[in-house]
Amino acid sequence: MTTKKSWVQGIVDAARARLVTTIVWIVILLVIYVAVEVNKSNHARTVANLSDPASRPAEVLKWAKQGRLADALAETQDPNTDDKSPANVASTKIREAAATDLNTLIASGTVSDDDALANLYALHKDTDGAVKASTVTGLAAVAAKSDANLTKLIARLADGDPDIRGASADALASIKTDAVIAKVVDAVNGNPPGAKTDALTTLSKIGKPAGPAIVSLMDTPDTAYRGQLITMLAGVADPRSIPALKDQALAEPRDPSLRRLSLLSLSAVVVATMPSSTETAAAAKPAVVDPAAKPAPPGPTPEEIKLALSAAPVLVAAINDPTDDSRARAQCALALGRARSPEAIAALVKALGDVDTRIAVAARSGLQASGPGAVGMIAGAVKNPSPQVRAGAAYALGGIGTPAALAAIAPALTDSSDDVRKAACQALGHSANPGAVAPLVARLADANGFVAGEAATSLQLLGKWSVPQLVAALGSTSPTAPIYATRALAAIGPDAAGPIMAAALSGSEKQKTWCAVALGRIHDPKSEAVLQTLAKSSDPSTKYAAEQALRQFGVV
Repeated sequence: MTTKKSWVQGIVDAARARLVTTIVWIVILLVIYVAVEVNKSNHARTVANLSDPASRPAEVLKWAKQGRLADALAETQDPNTDDKSPANVASTKIREAAATDLNTLIASGTVSDDDALANLYALHKDTDGAVKASTVTGLAAVAAKSDANLTKLIARLADGDPDIRGASADALASIKTDAVIAKVVDAVNGNPPGAKTDALTTLSKIGKPAGPAIVSLMDTPDTAYRGQLITMLAGVADPRSIPALKDQALAEPRDPSLRRLSLLSLSAVVVATMPSSTETAAAAKPAVVDPAAKPAPPGPTPEEIKLALSAAPVLVAAINDPTDDSRARAQCALALGRARSPEAIAALVKALGDVDTRIAVAARSGLQASGPGAVGMIAGAVKNPSPQVRAGAAYALGGIGTPAALAAIAPALTDSSDDVRKAACQALGHSANPGAVAPLVARLADANGFVAGEAATSLQLLGKWSVPQLVAALGSTSPTAPIYATRALAAIGPDAAGPIMAAALSGSEKQKTWCAVALGRIHDPKSEAVLQTLAKSSDPSTKYAAEQALRQFGVV
């Protein structure tokens, strides 16, 4: 009996235990369900509040004070769809607006500086560029409030997270004050430890104001590090660095690597400082005022121009020294073109004959950049004994493109060297001057087909200016001029069709024949009637050319 009773009791106890377990699981599931529903409700409310411009600032403030703004904004995204889905497009707008609101709250002092920094660094991990830009703006605003905040950003240049280091560098670079530069230099020198690389990046981003600071770091026996600093100066483009770069280029005993880097950076700074002849001419014209346009950056000061011109002797010595690095010499040539001094132009004219093609081409470009003031000296080079110098001089004159420059090219167009005549034709094509058309049309009859072909290409580049004289050349007695004129007109296209059709009805038979060829190549539907008329010509050549052209219209 006792055994039976114990057995029954066991069943009852087991049932009770199962019931308790079931009840516990039901409670757990209910708690989970309620938590999920509450979380959904909270999420929906958060998204709604962040979506509404009226409630968003308060919502941003709430989450910012908890240090969880980035998390709250992340919840507005749908990770299961791409960035272009409606949900994620809406999320992007929310995040961008919230980042802007956070900066407004920071500026008003509603968010503490420490909370601001924590939230901004977290937000900077956002993939949206506008959000990242807002966080950089916010970090810069916080750093500008106090020296303590500035020190905190400097310390983050040594952070283990590259996103945080990058945000700090960008923010510090946007401030550009002497205080920032001084602290960044301290970081380069080891305070705080580990910040050197990103501190150097910050100096580069600061740009011109950081020039003297970078120069101050160059007093080091570490040549690799010094080379890095020299290279940085090219991007910073501060004319105040020119004396130091000259010293590095002229240092003895000569270190070829450092000299090369110094010449490259020196050239880059001169080019960045001195306006080109085109920029100078544009600046002299009355400006059209556009209220929406950004103001033009200020031109170089007289002191900056003086510093840039002081580099010319070093650049001239380098371009004349074949033992120097080829790329560095080429960059020197481009910089000398900005100097525009007689010594610079003379060095560039001499370099036109350099055995290194890179130097000769760079010298040509440098002379072209020198502008109208260099025409007189370049014109003398058109009569140089060396065909290479004559060709380079002609090309440079064409790039300058003034009437005086075009007149100076004239001897090159009848030069005994095919290469010089070809270069002269190329030059005229890049002159952007209608005065170049007549001498180019004359070269369509050149005995050398490559020269005539280059003339045709240049006439094509000159476009509508060329059309009347090219149409006239279709009736030339030269055996080659009509061929190359047709090629140029066909390349110009429909803009040339009208004048060709007019000549096709009134010109000589030879001109009519070549007009038919040209119209066939242009394939303008409006020319079909004219070609039909030419196809009835009694002249067999004109008739044949018109019929062949009409075949392209599917008529014959």
